[in-house]
Amino acid sequence: VFFNKASLFLQACGVCAVYDFHKIGVKFLKISGRSLLADKIRDIRLLKEAVDMLKEQMPSEDFYKKTEYHVRHKYHRMCSVEYCYYSDRDQVSS
Repeated sequence: VFFNKASLFLQACGVCAVYDFHKIGVKFLKISGRSLLADKIRDIRLLKEAVDMLKEQMPSEDFYKKTEYHVRHKYHRMCSVEYCYYSDRDQVSS
């Protein structure tokens, strides 16, 4: 995992990769870190929404747009390569 700025590590996200994880057969996710309980709950809800979206069997582009929407509304920031665990992804807007 590479971050563009080390100071952004605590704000990093990788929810857009849930689509690819599902595609290759990953069945379990782990949220790492020692954040506040409220932050952890918000992260869990975001991941649940992403997993629930997989049931809709939407194209990857739609999934990425929806996850970007959820990140913007839950974390009050845009998706950006600076915050992304998977910063080489094409769908992440700058």
